Formats: sequence, structure tokens, C-alpha cells
Amino acid sequence: MTFTAFLVALAIRVQWYFVPSMNSSGLESWDLTGGSDPWYMKRVVEYVVAENAHLIFDADRNYPVGGINPRPPLFSWSMALVAMLLTNLGMSSDESIWYAMLALPAIFGALIVFPMAGIAKDNFGKGAGVIAAWLIAFMPTHVQKSTWAMADHDSYVLLFLTAAFMFYLRAVKAGGDERLSRQTNASPSGIIKAMAEVFKYRRKASANAIAAGVCFSIVALGWKGFVYGPAIIFLAYFVQVAMNLFRRKDSTILSALNIMMLGTIFIMVIPFYAHPQLDLVLNSTGLTPLLFITLFTVAIAWITTGFRDKPWLLVLGSLFTGGVLVGIVLYILQITDQSNAWEILTTGSGYFTKNKIFGTIAEASAPSRGQLFASFGPIVFVLAIVMGIIALWDGIVKKSQTRLVLGMWVIVASYMAWSAGRFLFNAAPAMAVMGAWGIVTLWGASGAGNMARSWRRMGIRTPGERISNARKAVWRTPQFSAIGLVLIMLIGQHATYGIDAAMPSSSRHEAEMDETIYNIAPDILRWNDFGFSILDDTKYDENSRWYLGSFGSGYNDRGWNMAYDWLANQDTDETFSERPAFVSWWDYGFQALETGDHPSVSDNFQSGIPATGNMLLARSQEDLVAMFIWRLSEADLAYNDARTGERMHTGSFLSTLSAHLSDEQKSEFVTIQTNMDSQGVVDRSFKVTQVNGDVVMAEGRLIEDGVFGKDLNTYYKVYEDGEALPCPTDYECVDEFAFANLGEAQPVFNNNIRAASDTETNTTHYIFGDYWYTSDLIEEYDSVSTGIHRKNSGIALTTQLLTDALDPEALHDLYIDLSNNQVYTVQDYNGAPGETITRDHEIRYFAIDNRLYPRAGLYSSEYSGGSPTGIFGAPTILSGQDFSTFMDEVYMTTRGQFNDEMTREEFDEEMRKDVLNQQSGATFDPLNLVDIRIDHTPAFFETMLARTYVGYGASSLGFATTEQPGQHFGQSGTPNSIMTNAVPLPGAMMNHFVIANWYNAEDENDMLGAANTLVKILKYYPGVEVGGTVSMSDNGQPLPNVRILLERDAFSGEDETDLDADTYWVPIGYTDADENGEWSYTVPAGKIRVSAYAGVFDDTEAKDTIQTGEYAAGLGDLTVDTNDDRETNLITALLGKVANMSWMGEATHNITGAQADGEKPFTGDFNIAVDSSGVSGVVTWTGHESFEGDALDGMDFILRNVWGMTNNYTVSTTSGSFTTEPGESRIIQGSGEVTFSENGTFDTQGNTGIVYGFTGNYTRTVTDGRSYTANATFTGAGTIVADWIDYDAPTCNEETVGNETIQSLPTFEETVDGEIVNSTHVACLTNEAGTYLFEGSIDANGRMTADGQVIVVKFLDGETFEGTGVYEGIGTANGTGLFIGEGTFSGPMVAPGSFYKTGLMPGTYNMIAVMENGREILLPDPVEITIEPTTDLEMKMPGSIFADTLYADYFTNGNPTPLPNATIELIDFDLSEEVLD
Repeated sequence: MTFTAFLVALAIRVQWYFVPSMNSSGLESWDLTGGSDPWYMKRVVEYVVAENAHLIFDADRNYPVGGINPRPPLFSWSMALVAMLLTNLGMSSDESIWYAMLALPAIFGALIVFPMAGIAKDNFGKGAGVIAAWLIAFMPTHVQKSTWAMADHDSYVLLFLTAAFMFYLRAVKAGGDERLSRQTNASPSGIIKAMAEVFKYRRKASANAIAAGVCFSIVALGWKGFVYGPAIIFLAYFVQVAMNLFRRKDSTILSALNIMMLGTIFIMVIPFYAHPQLDLVLNSTGLTPLLFITLFTVAIAWITTGFRDKPWLLVLGSLFTGGVLVGIVLYILQITDQSNAWEILTTGSGYFTKNKIFGTIAEASAPSRGQLFASFGPIVFVLAIVMGIIALWDGIVKKSQTRLVLGMWVIVASYMAWSAGRFLFNAAPAMAVMGAWGIVTLWGASGAGNMARSWRRMGIRTPGERISNARKAVWRTPQFSAIGLVLIMLIGQHATYGIDAAMPSSSRHEAEMDETIYNIAPDILRWNDFGFSILDDTKYDENSRWYLGSFGSGYNDRGWNMAYDWLANQDTDETFSERPAFVSWWDYGFQALETGDHPSVSDNFQSGIPATGNMLLARSQEDLVAMFIWRLSEADLAYNDARTGERMHTGSFLSTLSAHLSDEQKSEFVTIQTNMDSQGVVDRSFKVTQVNGDVVMAEGRLIEDGVFGKDLNTYYKVYEDGEALPCPTDYECVDEFAFANLGEAQPVFNNNIRAASDTETNTTHYIFGDYWYTSDLIEEYDSVSTGIHRKNSGIALTTQLLTDALDPEALHDLYIDLSNNQVYTVQDYNGAPGETITRDHEIRYFAIDNRLYPRAGLYSSEYSGGSPTGIFGAPTILSGQDFSTFMDEVYMTTRGQFNDEMTREEFDEEMRKDVLNQQSGATFDPLNLVDIRIDHTPAFFETMLARTYVGYGASSLGFATTEQPGQHFGQSGTPNSIMTNAVPLPGAMMNHFVIANWYNAEDENDMLGAANTLVKILKYYPGVEVGGTVSMSDNGQPLPNVRILLERDAFSGEDETDLDADTYWVPIGYTDADENGEWSYTVPAGKIRVSAYAGVFDDTEAKDTIQTGEYAAGLGDLTVDTNDDRETNLITALLGKVANMSWMGEATHNITGAQADGEKPFTGDFNIAVDSSGVSGVVTWTGHESFEGDALDGMDFILRNVWGMTNNYTVSTTSGSFTTEPGESRIIQGSGEVTFSENGTFDTQGNTGIVYGFTGNYTRTVTDGRSYTANATFTGAGTIVADWIDYDAPTCNEETVGNETIQSLPTFEETVDGEIVNSTHVACLTNEAGTYLFEGSIDANGRMTADGQVIVVKFLDGETFEGTGVYEGIGTANGTGLFIGEGTFSGPMVAPGSFYKTGLMPGTYNMIAVMENGREILLPDPVEITIEPTTDLEMKMPGSIFADTLYADYFTNGNPTPLPNATIELIDFDLSEEVLD
């Protein structure tokens, strides 16, 4: 039965994981499950197989500092040896490694049934052994961690850990508690003699103790956390020794067995743990915990054996006193930051601590009670706890040493599993053993044996007797039915959960099995005809899980598989250790190393956490580069320290700093990196001193040019919602925000708070520029337990220094120079131990996925996926920053009929009041929590995390709200908001970091919608400076102060041409041309588009349109490759500061990777020649009915560019016809007649036009299937029945298909550039007389029938001709359409008051009338000139009427005397006297 359990255990661990492990999502290649840890195992196994040596130091993890491979070698070597064996059997090395890593975890996991059965059988009988084997075979938490493809050490560890307990229990059982020595003494010789007698007289026990030590050593050589096994044994040993003292029992045998076991462990593991590169003997994660256990064991053994015959109170008192003294010494060393031994001892080497890092790790958090019970099977868990308590009782009261160990094992394992999810797996063996004992005990209590005997006595001769007597026997044994039902439930639960754990969480098999279980129950159990049902009557939902889905590990999703595959194909011309590094959260470090084939800044050994946490939250690309420089500095210091023993920078690093920083700045940089204490950090920050809600007061000193100490005065700043409030104009301030004295800052603080009584004097944060770090940055700065706060301080100070000392491009230059220091000699991953390479240090790739990006929203909403924060909290907390800086937590509550939104503090206060009211007996409506909503803050969208994933938020566009765009194509932004239709623009407004993993030049089916939007990777480029000139195309006049918008195609790469057919423009920056129309800007690799805009930026109209939601139609602008005219996408317009401005033209170039990396120059230019446009219209009077609509004939007007970008233009209105000056071309739309004196154009625009005496070309288009007869040039494809054809046409080729004869153009050979090539004839003669087949351009006379679209060009020679199309030439043209050229214009289109002007730059102009007296009158409406000529403008000249009666200064017959026929002169007093004269 045990062997059958092994086979079943192996089968369920393999069956459902086998196929998915060879069909990864998106790539259909090999895959591993269980998160990131297995991938580093694979990296090590590959190294072992390649080099036949263990990977000790990995220079590519924790990049560029590097780090040891802290994992002991045995597990990885076991897989490597199997891989080598498979290779020798003929399998390829790559396949053999994969199969070894996929299979061994499942084999180790299944093998555990044997030691499991051994423990249960030894202590509780054969039946318990079989039950324990089956329990562990299906135990969910064990199955989940020991499946096929789960290439982590868990199953290996638990197998040998269980074997170690089996051997130790056998040793204790065989050892007994007899006195082997009559007398003992405390001398070393006496102790050694006593131990030797145990080895001599208890050979079996000694052998088992050594075997236990060997098994623990095997665990220790595969997992550093092995110590929890000996720790449990030590606790049991300590309790047993204490009881022996009370009972006057000898503990020598037990002590000797423990010392033998511990000694064996040390002998076997010391060669690895004491390796000079690892130095793990005195390390808290190495042997230090085991050293404590060993020292305490030896001390206890020495006292209890050497002073065995002394009074027990004296012995116990000595033990207690010694232990207290050691504890006091260790505690003093801890609080004085001299040693963390106390923490190691009290937290189990960190296993039970809740430090900042562990608080962000899911498996380090306590599991839910449901998960805890289900992980072992609810009934099994309860039985195991109960039996554990009974075992402790047996051990203490009945003096059973083995029961004491078992009881201690299950109780400690339960506590560990209760405290952290990662210990659930480790508790599985204890639960299985004690659960098996519990089941055996239950079965014994069920009376099954008596019932069977009673049944047989009643008679079982016939089937009827068997059934009736069985019913009677069961009736007389009621406990059998109850216990039997419990056991049936146990089996059902255990099997269901076990199979659930044996299926990948993303597998279709899980869904099918879940529905099968649902359908097993008869439908009658779900009938609800009487208002109730036995089972839930809800209809099965295929999109959810009813019974399964609680367990099972998953494989990588498509996003990361595609991202790692893309990363692996970068920098392939460099060896692994020379490649630039990858930055993301530490969760993804291992697979970036293994699958992505690139070094990683952080990894799953929790290395590089402060670096990547701060990098993800960097507020700009410049801040991120400053953090890169800090990281390179850390590596330089570590490198030099390892070689010289001194923590100082290398000469090459310092010389590079000197080239970019002043001596003071360089000195400050070195001080921050090498000699900074907590007070120095405080001095360089603004420390919060008063807090009142969202308003805080902070005090500190100013940093000048990056250097601290130039100004030693203390300044004060007041912040509200994280933003500094400006000083009032009449206050004494520096840099607009820093108050010179508290007396002026305090009133500003008080004016922005609600109640002064709520003000707290409390230091909650330390502020460095835009970064708010929590107070533990200083409070725990000197802690010996963690260096995370010192690292975070260094990053904050370095970023503050560099961004204040250097302008953006100078900062990038410093980083580029530092990353080119090729002076670091490190271990080569592709070489044997000791083989090195000399490399530089460069960080280049920056990745964000959908887990790091917090979608915000309600916890209950489908949009947020139930996790509005994702894992964003982890980098925020571990970078030392405050989660509330980036996200607001809103508690949505109801009280009675009223809804209210609260902060967490307000909610807690209201709930406290409710409790008090309830206790007092008051009547009130209780506060109810409806949901919790997470909102982004404006600061969130400034982070590199948000810039990478979506590019912007509503706040980035100038809105006071913080909605977000969609994170993926086809997904909405924040529902029911102004951003609902907004699309992501990853990397927007950054010119050094650009989205890189969307470019695909190989797969033409990889369309825009298939881009990897789950994982977005930015690539850093030093950039190349490009530039150009904006000028008019006709006369070369430069256009000053033009706004230049730069965009990059997200689907472009480093090639000389863009090989990806998709287009998606992301704005990367803007600048302005100078007074000469010249500009320059640094750009990355890719397809770069430069657009010129004229005007003044004004976001009002664009924001109004976005608020209406009517901007979605403009999103097509992002995917248009080139423009003749452009309606700029409003989001691009707002980000690029070109809203309300006129687009004038664009230029596009591909910048190669070599150019953007500074390896090759860019010799092109982005000159933009703005084509001139034109305008036509009519000017009439307005203002009174007597002259409303009257034309202004023969008046001069000035067209003045409102932005002053060009000279003024003069235009005159006509009187009904006009003749142009020589060289002056006009563009007029309308009906009329033109006699062209030079080549002109008349486009009838679909109307019929007529020309007279016209010499030139007439062009028209003939559509598919239509015919046209002419003597002309025909371009296209079709047939023509021709009188003549200007081509030596051969006979057409003929091919019969079915009953149809198909004719085609024949081919011929010709010589082109010295080479013979095959060409196709333009025309051929068909089998019908005079009928030709053509494709191309031919001159012929005849009737042509088009096959598709054919362009016909007919030459006219002084002819009169009528038709629809375009006439180009000299002569008279009459009709309706567009007339362009020189000559005489007449007809309705040049009615009195008409004006016309060409050669205008697109833009906005004021139209100014120049009156006869010289006065200039500004027409009320501006003139908008677009790329296409503007026609039919109706301009209005405002006027008034002066009407009255003129009287003489005398009276006639007593009445005023009118003056007829008098002339009245109106004098404009604003005009100068010269004009009046």
C-alpha cells in the first residue's frame, strides 16, 4: 500500500503539469512553475553542467555589485548530475537539463511517502504508516510545492528533513534513559568518557543519530533554512532534560545523541559554509543559529552530565542563570548596534520577524484561516493539533521521549504555519504523521471491530441476512456511523484539495474537473421548489470555480514570456557578463538573469531592493539616471573594498567625477557615499516638525549647487498635499518656498489648517526635493539588523546632489562617461571559476508589468481586478517612501441614509465613537463600510513606473483630477471619466528612455493590438543631438520661435529603416526654434518625427474637448505614418505643449542604435520647409442696413502674422476683375473665367469645364470598366482598340483554363546596369484585330476600356475642349473649380470686394484695412491660414452712419435755419498733423 501511495503521489504530481511545461504561453517552449526561484536554480545547473564546478560568485546578480550564490549546492548538483547522465544517454545538453529540472522535484515529492510511513509505523503502528503515506501523497500544501516543473528545493528539503526526524526518533527510542555511568564529573575527560560509553553501549541509537545528522546535512547542503529542524529537536531536548532533572533521570544518552547529530552536521557542512567567498559560518542566514543550538546543547550536556549527581535545583538554577546572563549580554550588544545575535536568537534567524522586507512578501504574511485549514485538509489539521497536544501529554506525564518530540514537532510546525504562509509546506510531514495517528485513534474508537464481530454472530449466510444484520449491527454501534461520516468527509476533502493542488492554476483541466464535481451531485439536491434546497441551487458559472482554484501554482503569463524572450535577443554581440543590466522589481530578477540573459540590478535573494524600489519611484528620467550613478558608485566602492580592504572609489571613477563636478560637489558626493551618518542625512533634508492633516511644517537647510553647508541658516517650508506653498510676496523668502524665519512660516501654516488643536509636533517624514521618506529612515539608520535605511538615504542624497548640481544633459553625460569605465575585472559567467573578464558597468533596461502598476479603483470592481494596488506597495515601502504620497485610500461609508467618504483615520475615529455609543446604550445609526477606493495622486503619474506603463495621467494634462488612461490597447481608462477613451503612451515626454519591446521586424502578423502591453520595457539611450531649420519653402525665409514637437514611433527600432509596419507615435519632447528658425534636441534610436507649430500654446479648448469625451476620434493621429495636413491628437498636443497651435510641416528620420549610442554621427537634418498657402475671400461693410454687405473696392489691407513670425503682406480688393502682376500667381476657388498668360491650372473638381485656344495637357481619370476614346497617353491597365500605338507590341501569351482562354503580357530579357534581367512588355496584341492589352504607360489613339483605374493625359494645341478633369497650360478656362496661375481673372469668383493672396505661411493673421487717410482699422475676425489654401472667406469691415440736420447759427421765423448743400468735413484728431496736411 505504501508503494502504491508512492506511485499515485508521483502520478498526480506529474500528470497535469507535464504538457504545459513544454508549451509556455506565447512561445510554446519550455517552462517552469513556482515563481522565480526555480529559474536561478536553472542558471546554476547550467553553469555546473558547463563548467563541472559550482557557481560561487555571481557578478551578474545584484548588478553591478554582484553577490555570492547563497544557495547550498546539493539540490542543484543533484539535477546537474541527472542532466549529465541523460546527456551521456544521447540527449542534448539543453534537453537533459530541462528534463532533470522538471522531473526531480516530483520524484523527491513522491519519495517522501516512505520516511513518512516509517515515522508513523514506528510510533503508531503499521496502519498509521499506510495512512500517513496516503495523507502526504494528497496533502495540498505538499502537492503544490512538489509537482513536475516545480524546480525549487522544497520537495528535496522536506524529503530529507522527514528522514532526519525518522532517524532521530529511532535514535531516541533505541537510546532509552538508563544510567550507563555510575559516576560523572565536569572535567572534559569525564564528559568525553560519558559520551564514549553512549556510543559503545548504544550502537543502534548512535547510528540513527548520525544518520539523522547526515540527513540534516543533506538538507543543509541544499537549503540554508535547515536549522528549524534541529531547533525543534533542541526544544524537545531542553524540555526533556528539564523533566529528567526533576525526576532524577539521566540525560547523558539523550545529550550524547544530540551532540552526535549536531557534530555530524558540522562535519559535513563546514566545507561549504566556511568557503572563504561565502563566509557563512558566522552569518545570520548561515550557521550562526546552529552554533547557538550547538553551544546551548553542549552547555546543557556539560551541566546535566558533569553535575548529574548534584541537587537538581542547583543544576537547574545554574542553567537558568547562565542562560539569563548570555541573553543580557546579547541584548546589550543588540541595542548598542554592535551585534544582531539577539535578533537572530529571538526571531529564529529572521524566520519569525516582521521586518520591512518580509512585510511586503506574500508568503511571509500569515495565511488566512481558510487557507491554513485547507492546506492540510481541515479535519486532518484539527486531528493533528489534538493528537499533538495528546503527544505532549504523553511525553510529559507518561515519560515518552518520542511522543514529546512528535508533539513538539507538530505544535511548533502549526505555530510556524499560523504565523507565515511559507511554513505551510514545512508543516506537512508533522500534520500527516499526527493526522494518521488521529485517524487510527478515531477508527479504534468507532467500534468497527465489535460491530463486525456482532454482524458475523447474527448470521451472514444469505444476502438478505447480510444486509438486514449489517443494518442492525450499525444501529447498535452509533459511534461507527458518526466517525465513518467524518472519515468519508476527510477522504473527500483531502482528495479534492490534493487534486486541486496538482493542477496548474491556469489549466483548463481545473475548470473541467470543477464542473465535473459540480455535476456529480444529483439535480434533486439543488431543487428549490419549496423555498430551500439541500445544495446551493445557483447555476454553474463557467468563468468561476466552485470547488477548485484554491491551490496549484501557475506558469508565467504571455507578457513576461514575450518580454524575457525579447530581452534575450538584445546585445547578442556581447558575452553575458558584459551586457547592460535590467531593472524591475526583485520578483523578476532571477528570470531576467536566466531567461532574459541579462544581468539584473535586484533579484529574489532580496538584493538591490533599495535601488530598484527608488528607481521605480523616480520622478523623472534625470532622477532615475542619478540613481543609476549611485548604483555604479556602490559597485565601485564594493569592487575597490574587495581588492584593497578600503571603502573608497577607484581612481578611474574619481577622475570621471572630476570631469563633470566641481571640487566641492565631488567632495560632497564622496562624503555621502563613504562617510555619512544619520545627523548628516538630517542636515541635508527638510524635517517635518508640525503635522495637521494634509498640512505640514518642515525645517532644514538649503542645498546650493548640490552642496550642503554654504548657507547654514535654518529655513522653513509649509506643504499641503505634498506640495510646497509659495511665500507671500512681502515675506522674506528664498527660492519662492523657503521662509527665512519661523515667525513668517507659522501664520501660513495656521491659515491652511482647520483647527490648531489638531496640530501635532511630530517628525513623520524627511523630505529630499520631491521625495518624502518616512521617519524610520533616521530612527533605524544605525540598525545592525538591516542596512536598507542607509541605502535609501544614500540614494536620496545622491539624487538631490546630482539633479541640483547638473542640468539634465550634463547629468546624462556623467552617467555615460561612468558607464564607459571598463576597469572592473569580475568572474565570467561563461567561464570556469577564476576565469574573469574586464567590463564596464551599465544599466539600460527598465521594465514594468501589470502587477507593479496599480490600477486603483474599488476593491470590489471588475476594473481593478479586486487588487487596486497590485504589488505597488512593496517598492514604495521598501524604498523608504510613503504609500500615501502616491495613492489615496478612500473609505466609502453609509450611516443611515447618508453616504460619506472618509480617510482611514476618520473612519477609525468614527468607528471608535460608535463603539463608545454602543457601550453607553445610545440609539444611533451605525457606520457601515461599503467599499474602499484607491485613487492615484498627481505624484504617482510623475514616477518612472507610471511614465513607463501609461505615460501620463489626467494631472499630467493639467487637470485637477487623477484619472488614468487605459493600460492596454482596447482597454478603457478610468471608467466614466474624462480618461475613459484615453490610450497609453508609454515613455511619453522622455527622450532617453523609450518603449523598446514593441518593435518587431520579423513577424508581419504581430499587429499593433498584439503588442506586449502586459510588460513594457524601456531602453536607455545616451542619445544623439539632431537639429534643423524651419523656413518657408518658396523663399527660404527662416521662421523664428516655432514650437518643435518631437515624437518617436513606438514600433521602431535601431535599424537604418523602420521594418515594422505598425506606427504609434509617442511624444518625447519639445523645444522652440531660435530667431533664425534653428533648433536642436537630443533624441534616442528609432523613427523620429519632428513637427513644426506656430502660435501660442493654450490648453483651454483642448481640455474642454477632453472633458466632453469627444477626443476619441483624434486618436487616429497616433497611427498615421506621414501627414500632408494634421489634426494633432489632443493628448499629444497637451503633453507636447502645442495645443491651440497651427501645424506647419514635419520631417522624419530613422536614428540608428549606433547613432543614439554615440558610436556613429548623425549627418542628416530635420529641416522643415513650410509650404506657402493662400487665401481668398471678400470684404464687405457691416454695421447699418443702408450699407450692409456693400463691397470695399480697391482698398488695401495688411495681413499681419499674430506671432510675428513673418513680414507683413499687402493685399488689395478688386472691383470685379483683375490681372496679376508678372510672376504673381493667384489661387481662386469659384465660378468664372481665367485667361492664363503663363502655365496655369484649372481643376474642375467634378464639374464640366471648357477651354478656348488652350495649349497644354488635359488629365482625367477613367474608373474600372469604363471606356474613353482619345488620342492620348494612357497610364494603368486595360485594353484599347487602337488606330495606332506608339509601342512595338508582341502577340499576347495565351493560356487555357477550363473553357476560358486567358491572355497575358509576355516577358523579355534586357540589360540593366550591365546585368540581364527579365522584364514584362507594356502592351501586347490580342487575338482580336487592333485590340491591345496593356499595363503601364502607352501613347495611343483609340477606345480604351479600363481594368482598374487609368489616368488619361491628352495634349491640346490651341484647341477648344470641354470635359471634367484638370487642365494645365496657357489659354482661357471657364467653369467652376480651382484656378491657379497668372493672368486675367473675371466672373462671379472675383466679385467687387474680393481679395486674393498666395505665398503665405500657415498661421493666424490679423487683417488690417488701410484707409485713404492712412488710418489702420483692425477687422474683428482673424484670418486662419491652413496648409490647404483658405477660400471663400467673408470678412466684415465694421462701420457706422453719421446722419443729422445741419442748422445755421441764426433763426428764421423763430425756428432754426437748415443749411442745404453744405459740405461737412470730419477730422480724425488721432492722426498726425502731417497726415492731416
